[in-house]
Amino acid sequence: MSNLTDFFGKGGPRVPGKAAHSQPAFVVMGSNSSSYLKAIVYDHSLKSLGTFESRMTNNSEFGSSGNWNYNTNPSGEYSNNNGHGISKNGYLGNTIGYTTKETFEQMTSYDRGINPARETHYDYGGVPTAMVGTNPGIKQNYAIGTSHILGVGTAAFIRSCPRSNRRIMRNFDGQNIGGAIGNENDLVYVQTVGMLTSGYRLAAGGFSYNQNSGNAVIIERDNSSTNTEWRPVLIKNFPDPAKYVSDQKAWGAAITAITAVSANRVVGGGTSSSSRDSIGNNITKALLCDNNDVFIMGSTTNGVQVRRWRWNSGTNTWDAPTAADRDWTTKYHNDGTASYPNWCMSLDGKTAVLMTHSYYYMTGYYLTIIDVATGNAHNYYHTTSSGSYSITPIGASEFLFSHSTNTDGFAGVYTTVISWDKIQYDATPDHFTAHAHHPAHMTPIYRFIDAPHNSTNYPTICPLIDVDNESIVFAEKGEL
Repeated sequence: MSNLTDFFGKGGPRVPGKAAHSQPAFVVMGSNSSSYLKAIVYDHSLKSLGTFESRMTNNSEFGSSGNWNYNTNPSGEYSNNNGHGISKNGYLGNTIGYTTKETFEQMTSYDRGINPARETHYDYGGVPTAMVGTNPGIKQNYAIGTSHILGVGTAAFIRSCPRSNRRIMRNFDGQNIGGAIGNENDLVYVQTVGMLTSGYRLAAGGFSYNQNSGNAVIIERDNSSTNTEWRPVLIKNFPDPAKYVSDQKAWGAAITAITAVSANRVVGGGTSSSSRDSIGNNITKALLCDNNDVFIMGSTTNGVQVRRWRWNSGTNTWDAPTAADRDWTTKYHNDGTASYPNWCMSLDGKTAVLMTHSYYYMTGYYLTIIDVATGNAHNYYHTTSSGSYSITPIGASEFLFSHSTNTDGFAGVYTTVISWDKIQYDATPDHFTAHAHHPAHMTPIYRFIDAPHNSTNYPTICPLIDVDNESIVFAEKGEL
């Protein structure tokens, strides 16, 4: 008998399957002249996969005026109940609602409109965004979360769960949303397991696990008064959250064993802002790089607070933090608007983005784009009140950046494609402490993505998170 392994090669013949880049990447949401929701789904090759139209009016799906009303400039809409803007689209997809390729595949005729899937009721629209932590790396089928604004001392918790808005906020401040049970046992209480300093506050969203280094960081502050200094706490050799999605108790026990070794816990110096508002006092998005550099993004009274701690391997701690804050005349970061700092990352896990809107409810943007390996970063901003922005991963290393300009008389959405390599406009790899930039390569000026309708429309682009990102990364390396 012949040696079939030698005949076919050691790997054997590959079974034909779907191309990796044909997976749905994002949906362009808009409406037609009759105020019905209309959408186009695109894949990671930027090919249109199809369109659909909902027979339900665009402001009634979520039961409150203004929801999904794409006939209205987002600067005039209340962001707590709308899916527009840089703060509304991130690692968990869209915080209000979205559709999928499977949605339009269910349609049998024009008269059978399929409504967009509701992800989280608008009353809680900003809560998942606030609670989700960051987990830079290639394993992107799970998420990590924190407690919300009540996360102080023994009440502060973290949790590993599937990548979903509902799963992140299921334990909203320890309460089992959707059930009658009070405090949950399947949470990791960070003070109890030795991560959080006794009596301190854990920032909502202030938890990051770096898959490449195996370290984690939390952001804490003394809760004895407001505006006390945020500071990072590094936990070395941190138990991988992806391995404990179904067993939080075992995760807590593993963390306790790690923090029992004093060398595994390093506390950094603080950073404060006298203009930090109530959101900035409770909610701060954190990101831990491969080299232990730490970034945070939070809210101030008139803008955004962005800080970076560079790790000093010689002293085994961080140097003093540096700032890339920016203020504006008008800013709506408050509890009412529910537009909190958000984040996303490339599908290869090598580039992360911290982001928030800069002006009027859902309009404008502030972005900190980070090279996860080195901690180098660039900051970009725009304070327009004429439209919202969105950023969504496409392919292994790129992002589609879009602006919801009115499409009246036109057939497309202003978009551009960016990546870490594309924004290296000079020989200097790091521009974090320089002034924030708004160069041409970060301005969406081409309408090469179709809009759902060309009447009065302010469409937004929402990421679709149900993607096998590893297959796309391998495909672009020729390994698939």
